Amino acid sequence: MVLQREKSIPLVGKANPGIPVSVHFRGQSYHTTVDSDSTWQVDIRTEDAGGPYDLQIKGSEEYVIHNILVGDVWLCSGQSNMELTLERLKDKYPEVIHGQGNSKIRQFTVPQTYNFQGPVSNIPGGNWMEARPGSIEKFSGVAYFFAEKVFQETGVPIGIILNALGGSPAQAWISE
Repeated sequence: MVLQREKSIPLVGKANPGIPVSVHFRGQSYHTTVDSDSTWQVDIRTEDAGGPYDLQIKGSEEYVIHNILVGDVWLCSGQSNMELTLERLKDKYPEVIHGQGNSKIRQFTVPQTYNFQGPVSNIPGGNWMEARPGSIEKFSGVAYFFAEKVFQETGVPIGIILNALGGSPAQAWISE
């Protein structure tokens, strides 16, 4: 994954009430206790761009998330033009599909689920993937070329959150 640099990032989880939770990231430790509603939250500071880093969460169980970058995260939303994958552009850009890729560019594809009742706090499915052979084909073409250009100019890791759905009405992407 890629976390936004120079920000305070909330990490949230669920566990049995009263359990102490500690989070370790980039040499810093954060501590809290699970609330009576079975939730916990700590806010971690990301500081400068870099990585990869590990994030360790200890509570009643221990989890370690490896290969985290800190950089700039961009939301790429829209219709079919944003959703169009590099797989469908392979004849035009074979050098991208068959090239080395760029492990400093990563994409999270938001699953296409619907909830017309309001916001949701947990999205089932989805994962971060690196722009590498074997996965780059699943990247949005527009988002990938944007990310590659920004990375070339800044040298900062780039995270893309792809939230696109072909055929969706334009009104879905703008506020009332």
